[in-house]
Amino acid sequence: MNLSGAPANTGAFLGIGLSSTSSTLGPLPFSLEPLGGTGCSVLMSADSFVLRVVDGLGTTTGSLSIPNVPAFVSTRLFAQYLVIHPTANTLGMVVTAGSNIFLGN
Repeated sequence: MNLSGAPANTGAFLGIGLSSTSSTLGPLPFSLEPLGGTGCSVLMSADSFVLRVVDGLGTTTGSLSIPNVPAFVSTRLFAQYLVIHPTANTLGMVVTAGSNIFLGN
């Protein structure tokens, strides 16, 4: 999953979850506004996070290895980047739009 347009030479967390309706934080979307993330909401259950380094051009790529196991066929995953952006708001982070990933045959 590619990210572009991020602040150069910073970091981004690639979150991947199994739900777009509920998480350990409560119902989704989960607004980050009370934490200072103006206009930002978490859109996935964030069951896994991976820190990615954003390069000097403001880009990074995250990948997900899925084992070739029949039980994963027809699984739906949800992904979103949380990008470190110290000057964007008081939280110091912004989020991307969410991605919906369907694992087919």
